[in-house]
Amino acid sequence: MGSREHSWWKNLRGGAAVVIVRVRGRDMRGEAEAFEGEAAEEGLLAVLRAVPAYRRYWKVELGEDGLPRDLDAMRCVAGGNALVRVRGLEPA
Repeated sequence: MGSREHSWWKNLRGGAAVVIVRVRGRDMRGEAEAFEGEAAEEGLLAVLRAVPAYRRYWKVELGEDGLPRDLDAMRCVAGGNALVRVRGLEPA
């Protein structure tokens, strides 16, 4: 996740790209792709379910059913942030 105001994530639009990221002090290679629109909302929801601290940070509460109590609040967060998924990490 990162602010949409930054431009780095735009290089990952339109399909997966090979990237190198640093994870716990090690360079790792993987395929990254950026998500926009509904895909970004679905991805953000997965992040909110997996990392409760983000719920507090972004002030988005999930109900017992795992869905946002205020859908507009979640959409606002999704609209202001870029969501990037990196898959297939292996040592670079």
